[in-house]
Amino acid sequence: MRMGGILSPARYDDSGQKTGIDVLDVTTGQRRALAIVTCNPQETTVGEYQFHGQAMRWALERVLSALAAPLDVVIVDEIGPLELRHEEGFAPALDRLSTSCAHVAVLIVRSSLVLQVQKKLAVLHPARIGLSRDNRDDIPTRLYETVCNMLADPKD
Repeated sequence: MRMGGILSPARYDDSGQKTGIDVLDVTTGQRRALAIVTCNPQETTVGEYQFHGQAMRWALERVLSALAAPLDVVIVDEIGPLELRHEEGFAPALDRLSTSCAHVAVLIVRSSLVLQVQKKLAVLHPARIGLSRDNRDDIPTRLYETVCNMLADPKD
């Protein structure tokens, strides 16, 4: 599959404490520091995170570029409070989904925000795959099968 977009893996210190979030370009493997955990509420962008503007702009550019390309799959990890409550981060990508040249977009959304995203994207008839501790080992296969089915039947 021809893929693009970004992944946002967490970053941890040697003791296993979460220290931030990176952003990884799916196509090139380039990685940048996206956010750090901070205890100072005056420094936070959203939640406990201080996002780095330059890295966020770079990541958004990667996503928008992928959506404009004739790719099979574009991944956006993740759509969260920054996008839905503050209209920042990857929010512009949500508006481009309906005109995307990519065949399928996979959005990673935390469970507390799924209904809000489904409502926002209702016209696109989004499919949903829920993740839990019980099914997390099966998710890669289910996701792959769902994407393959969508690519085989582009009406969905």
